[in-house]
Amino acid sequence: MIETPVDVLQKHPIRKNKKQKQAFRDAVQAYAEGLGCSVTTEQGKRGCRNLIIGDPETAQYWVTAHYDTPAALWGPNLTMPCNGLMFALCQMVNAVMLMFPALLIWGGVFWKTWNLLYAHGSLLAAVLVIVLLIFCGPANRHNANNNTSGVVTLLEMVSSMPPRLRSRVCFVLFDKEEMGQTGSTCFYKAHKEAAGKKTVVNLNCVGDGDTLMLFPSEQMRSEPWLLALERPLGPKEIKIAHRNFCDSGLDPQYYPRSVSVMALRRGKLGYWLGRTHTRRDKILDRTNINILRACLISYIGSHTAE
Repeated sequence: MIETPVDVLQKHPIRKNKKQKQAFRDAVQAYAEGLGCSVTTEQGKRGCRNLIIGDPETAQYWVTAHYDTPAALWGPNLTMPCNGLMFALCQMVNAVMLMFPALLIWGGVFWKTWNLLYAHGSLLAAVLVIVLLIFCGPANRHNANNNTSGVVTLLEMVSSMPPRLRSRVCFVLFDKEEMGQTGSTCFYKAHKEAAGKKTVVNLNCVGDGDTLMLFPSEQMRSEPWLLALERPLGPKEIKIAHRNFCDSGLDPQYYPRSVSVMALRRGKLGYWLGRTHTRRDKILDRTNINILRACLISYIGSHTAE
């Protein structure tokens, strides 16, 4: 059971296997139903279980976040989603670090055998094992930002949403997003006709960073309300990214009216996201959650059709 949204961080910190996910869904369902919300679990392919709070067909807005826990990685996971050159460089460094064990195996086999066939075969086998570990390996036990932060923010919105607005919003917790966006894809296929008409806000890694970056789809870039959200907020700020070079949580092909939100840090070379998938993912800034909750509820309250 959870009594407040932030309890998820302590009581359900790992949501990787079936038992952990079911315990989390049961706790969230009991919490949301205690607030008077209707909750359903929607099944999809490959054992996907999306948790839905509200009615996706009648709601004007979908607020989403993925709840599954990623596998732990042994190398850095740095990305700079607003800078194409730096994003490509970060991806290269990440790939080299993740594949470093495979390169060591290749070098060791070649040194021992001087046989390129054996060495290349060992390299291929090692790469396959590494790829499997990236997707299906042991859970990262520290995932405050990715994506407990998104889950907590979504649940804070559920608990704070005025009753008059609650029927206008559907909250969706996606399963298996770390397995190639399975949850959001399954949800789209189940609600294909409605998906193109809803405004979708996706909360993905919003707990670590002073810049709350909004990544709008092409259809959303000219929306006046979105531009109005961009502002400084003391040590924090809300900014709109005009380019997005990384996966920020939703496929715009499926959700054309979407805005993904990520918290980024600002450095000399630009905005960056780090620590996710590693043991250093321990920061969940409550100020970020409060800002997002207040801004999104205020927007929805101001733009909800009667």
